[in-house]
Amino acid sequence: MNNLKQGGLSALFILLPFVVFNCFAAEESSNEELYKLYKQLERKLEAYEGRVGAGVKGVPLSGSIDKSYIIAESNDNEFQYKLDGRVMLDFGTVSNSKDENELFSNSEFRRVRLAIKTKMYKNWSGEFDLDFSEGAVELKDLWAAYDGFSSQNLKIKVGHQKPNFSMNEVTTSRWATFMETSMVSDTFAPGRRIGISATNYADRYFFGVSLFGDEAVVNNAEEDRSERYGYSVRAVYRPFAKLEDHKVLHVGLNYMMRKPQSDSGDEIKYSARPESHFIDYKYLNTDTISDVDKIITTGIEVASLWGRFSTQAEYLKSEVEVKSEGSNSSFDGGYGTIAYFITSDYRVYNYSDGEFGAVQPSATNGAWEIALRYSTLDLNDGSAGITGGEATNLTLAVNWYINNNFMMKLNYISVDNDDDADKKGKFVGGDNLNIIGCRLQYLF
Repeated sequence: MNNLKQGGLSALFILLPFVVFNCFAAEESSNEELYKLYKQLERKLEAYEGRVGAGVKGVPLSGSIDKSYIIAESNDNEFQYKLDGRVMLDFGTVSNSKDENELFSNSEFRRVRLAIKTKMYKNWSGEFDLDFSEGAVELKDLWAAYDGFSSQNLKIKVGHQKPNFSMNEVTTSRWATFMETSMVSDTFAPGRRIGISATNYADRYFFGVSLFGDEAVVNNAEEDRSERYGYSVRAVYRPFAKLEDHKVLHVGLNYMMRKPQSDSGDEIKYSARPESHFIDYKYLNTDTISDVDKIITTGIEVASLWGRFSTQAEYLKSEVEVKSEGSNSSFDGGYGTIAYFITSDYRVYNYSDGEFGAVQPSATNGAWEIALRYSTLDLNDGSAGITGGEATNLTLAVNWYINNNFMMKLNYISVDNDDDADKKGKFVGGDNLNIIGCRLQYLF
């Protein structure tokens, strides 16, 4: 009996009825019968362990920490669980040039997120992401994906997700250079939607396409109409890519067609903050645009990584087409950034997503980065009679990546609003703002 294998408590309970039944079925068991019974038990234990090894249940996981994630992973790399937590506390001050516009600063938890990212059976993955920052639970990412196709690096993703559109929009807030995305990306991008997407990449390219409907919180049945659909395409070419030397040149094109969400009838409205969420004043505002048929948004993006230097820029144009004899309208904007690490550090570039990724400090005193962004957004269209306002922002950022889990961001934002930037008559136009913002960020 020295060769009897240990199968675990669950195996014992599974096989116990079999053992008891056979022991009591024979009135007098000989040594030979007992040996036969032992061999049957041994074969059943081997079969059970085979199923465990194949991943049916009971797969052992080992723990590790990588890029601020807590990871539990099986030895064969077929199963993985990542805990993605992020807490971002923002605060600061604001001053403006128009005394008639009384502004107030605020402190807020910009994000309090908890997510589980999984990989199962090697080729399946998923994410479940919730945000608790505004006193209520908000669903963020909730999707499942498969990448086990014969075509290398092809992934299909289904669920609540960001469509493939705009480098600035799809880059995770964990590793964003500035406290907020640019005005133009934040205004024209659709946010998270329920849909299906496909991506494929290699050293020289990234390609992503998405088909999407409403946000998860929208119930189109309450509006007595079918869900509206849209689609987007993002294509990136890398004429130069040498990641081992931290050098990349990235050029991309974006296209998106979408319709108003089911709960908004045939209406849309574009509005924008001055690239600061804790200063919650949307000077730029088109007001409601009615009888909308579809919105077509196109754009170009360029980015580069050259050691400690990184650059990124986008231009987006959104055209709103109406059903009736009214005038179509057109709005546009863009941004350009340059960033440099004072310390001997660099920003990671991800082939699989066509975006910049994690910063991992190389020294115990952390990594220091300075960055500058120039951005514009024009929500005026005289031909359509829309005066939503135009703004130009200049942002200086100083980032201290203390370690893989803690960081501090300091932004100074100079905002130049035109006379039409009046929050649809609630403010005096032509107001210029000076915003100082600070973020304490904790990742786990």
